[in-house]
Amino acid sequence: MNHAYPDREATIALLTDWQKHHAAMDRLFKGFAMYIGLEVEGPMFETVYGLFDAYTGTLAVEVGDFGEWLDWYRLENDMGAGKKQAGYDGQLIAIESLGDLCRLIEISRERGVE
Repeated sequence: MNHAYPDREATIALLTDWQKHHAAMDRLFKGFAMYIGLEVEGPMFETVYGLFDAYTGTLAVEVGDFGEWLDWYRLENDMGAGKKQAGYDGQLIAIESLGDLCRLIEISRERGVE
């Protein structure tokens, strides 16, 4: 059974929503730390991060992210701010935007990497 992945426009819309939720989560945690001195640890934070990780995993399946590029983009490339390069077979591209991330996911789907 073949999965019908969303087209580029729909994928970028899904990634944009994901990125907005990540930014909101960051603002929340920074606010806790700044205004009430609550560090980013403990059950509340573990629950929120766990939910975001589950969201990321579900989104990865939906868009066909076989290379775990969503996790890489968020954790290692700082949601694109790291301006790192990634790719396959030594052919690297700069991954600085959701459009770049989408292209990387499309390449992983074309390769059939699962």
